[in-house]
Amino acid sequence: HLVVYDNMLYVTGYFTAMEGEARNRIARFDLSTFQLNDWNPVVDYFTTFTSQPEVTEMVATANHFYFLLAKTVYQNGSSNSTTYYKIVKLNRIDNAFIEMIDFYTMNSASYLTVWNDRILLKEYYSNSGLPYSTLIHSFADTPLYDESTHFYLEFDGSVGYMTLVDDVLYLAGGFSEISGHVCSAAWMSWPVTSMPKPTSTTVRA
Repeated sequence: HLVVYDNMLYVTGYFTAMEGEARNRIARFDLSTFQLNDWNPVVDYFTTFTSQPEVTEMVATANHFYFLLAKTVYQNGSSNSTTYYKIVKLNRIDNAFIEMIDFYTMNSASYLTVWNDRILLKEYYSNSGLPYSTLIHSFADTPLYDESTHFYLEFDGSVGYMTLVDDVLYLAGGFSEISGHVCSAAWMSWPVTSMPKPTSTTVRA
């Protein structure tokens, strides 16, 4: 995953070295020189696994870094697996650990997005037998997880792309209904300020 912020290129993935220097699944390059920066904070806060997880995504803001970590565990050598995730929040100034969310899914999570005091995340279900196949979760930023402030939107199909521009969440995919609202095309825009209880005027598709 690549992120450009404040004249820096951030790279995340499943690597332990970059340009011959040790790294903790993350690295940073100065875009003016494209030289590897000495930035290398600890982001792995899994304590139940011996091997490091993959840092699948990250978000940089003025004050914080957010990292999405994933570790897939196969059950007794079978093809059945569970993926454990963490959203880790660090102070952007000194890289100090602040807090994190723990969760797991038998499917996948992606499109980590930070908006004001909310964190958005897509969770995809395959062959779930449920009336929806994709959830867009919204968590409070501080504290990172509180059941009373957690909500989600339900999609009857896949969400292949999601991006946030000027307080509006744009989504594209194979869905035709979202939280009971029929969409006339496979894309839509959603003012984040109206989540989680939209009206017919806030869903535009």
